[in-house]
Amino acid sequence: MAPGTYRSTEAEFLPAALSLIEQPVSPTIRWSARTVLIMTVTSVAWAIVGRVDIVVVAAGKVIPSSRVKTVASVETASVRAIHVREGQAVKAGELLLELDAGVTEADSGKAKADLQRATLQAARAAAMVAALERSSRPVLTAHAQAPGAAMDIAPERWRAEQRHLDGSYLDFVAKRQRLDDEIARCQQALPLAAARAEELHALLQDRDVARHAWSQQEQARVDLQGQLAGARNMRQQLLSETRREALDQLSEATAVIEATRQDVARAEVRRMLMQLTASVDGTVQQLTMHTVGGVVAAAQPLMQIIPLGDAVEIEAYIDNRDIGYVQQGQTAVAKIETFDYSKHGTIPAVVEQIAGDAMEDQKKGPVYATRVRLLKNSIMVDGHPRPLVPGMAVNVEIKAGDRRLIDYVLSPLIRHTSEAMRER
Repeated sequence: MAPGTYRSTEAEFLPAALSLIEQPVSPTIRWSARTVLIMTVTSVAWAIVGRVDIVVVAAGKVIPSSRVKTVASVETASVRAIHVREGQAVKAGELLLELDAGVTEADSGKAKADLQRATLQAARAAAMVAALERSSRPVLTAHAQAPGAAMDIAPERWRAEQRHLDGSYLDFVAKRQRLDDEIARCQQALPLAAARAEELHALLQDRDVARHAWSQQEQARVDLQGQLAGARNMRQQLLSETRREALDQLSEATAVIEATRQDVARAEVRRMLMQLTASVDGTVQQLTMHTVGGVVAAAQPLMQIIPLGDAVEIEAYIDNRDIGYVQQGQTAVAKIETFDYSKHGTIPAVVEQIAGDAMEDQKKGPVYATRVRLLKNSIMVDGHPRPLVPGMAVNVEIKAGDRRLIDYVLSPLIRHTSEAMRER
């Protein structure tokens, strides 16, 4: 029978050669096999030639590059005044909080009062010494050791001290004048007494006068001479004692000034420490004290200052199993959780620093803190740049290298082969 004269059901019962003639094999099967073979060869070739990136993913947060400035008290104190609020922008040096340690003002006041008293004493003593040398009225001037303390003394107190100094000097002058008068009297009477004694001595030689009369006159001359010497000694002693007392007071006051100046400086430093100021321009965050009169402990954080306009970085924590792939200088991309990266994109970054030792994380185990520098400080949102604020959560994808696709197939086989036929 001619080909094609059999029905399909009848052709199945013909010999194999005639059956293939009457009902040839569909070419779809051959082309499918060819397609599978071509795809297999192409996949193997691509697996050998093609490479994919090795990406290390680490979670972290945005931080300022110069770190957050924590404001705390150096000692236990109560809050006197609060000058800022949460989120407020502050300038460097601006007063944030005033604290009161209780004894700070009292210590400062006592030290300043002691310094003023010592300054006045030193000024009086120095003026008296100068007056004794010049033999003129003393003039009260500020002591060179404490010019600042002298400026704090009220003019009325200076005038009162000047009057007191004038009184002391007048007492000295009165005593000196009495001695000068006594010296002058003796100097005037002594020549007359000496001359009278010589006359009586001459008469005694001629036996015109009794020896007793000459003896009395000679004794009077000797007494006058002794009174003159005594008056001169007392005058010198008055000058010496007055000068010595003034110098002793000056030395004592100078020592007190030196000591109290240090006390005043320490009290001033302590007072300044009770006034907490901003160290940088920034924004107030995490303000923990809101009650005037509340007590704060030493080293207790009261607030944080986020530096304004400072470059931001990412502090990420890389798992122990991935740290071997990460190196300084590798490129990365940051995905800000606040902004959907599929809509707003990512931010390029560079690995800046890797910690040399691991830290323990309760959930992940050992992790390595890594600093990643962002190449941009803002991200475009709806056509407007939005600054990255410290504290934002971030996922960092670090490009740690590349790998052939076939390695993903061969690596398990190589590992199992090397571990096979061994027993522990």
